[in-house]
Amino acid sequence: MSVIGFELANPVIVDYQKLKSENVQELFPRLLEAFGNKPDCLGIILVDMHSVPEYPESRRTLLSYASYLAALPHKELQKLENIHAKYIVGWSHGKERLKSGAVDTRKGMEQICPMWNYSELTYSGSYYVNPMHDQAVASEDLKERFPEYTDPNLWPSEDVLPGFRKAFEDLARLILRVGALLAKVSISVTSYIRPG
Repeated sequence: MSVIGFELANPVIVDYQKLKSENVQELFPRLLEAFGNKPDCLGIILVDMHSVPEYPESRRTLLSYASYLAALPHKELQKLENIHAKYIVGWSHGKERLKSGAVDTRKGMEQICPMWNYSELTYSGSYYVNPMHDQAVASEDLKERFPEYTDPNLWPSEDVLPGFRKAFEDLARLILRVGALLAKVSISVTSYIRPG
């Protein structure tokens, strides 16, 4: 398929239930299609998240908070901003900077799709957390050099946005579990190809 003169590649997509079975012989052809040595192998494999039973409801729950988060009073949103972590922890609304120093109002989309007209779009809001740990365990040197990866998560209080943190953590942990299962199966397939 092509769009505006670009040929679109088709990544390999696997069903979660098949992935969950961990049947290496059944999954082997799909992983080989993704990671083999043929020119059309992208090195990408996706899991159909709609085949994960908990995903649709967990996603819907978290996304239902988006407009409430964005509509919080300015002073509440400021509590969720982290300039020290370059706005990559907590709330960000048009504050991240591109390499040029310009404010990234479109999350870098101008570089990805320069033919699109962005003049009618507004700033994009984002919320970033580390889904595995509320605060990374790191040396003081690493914390100072890489605050965007080591600063503690920022959450709105329960009285300001009840249920948001739990919904965010539930969805993030679900996605991480699916990713870990994909990694486990991929390693099994690798050992199937190269025993020992």
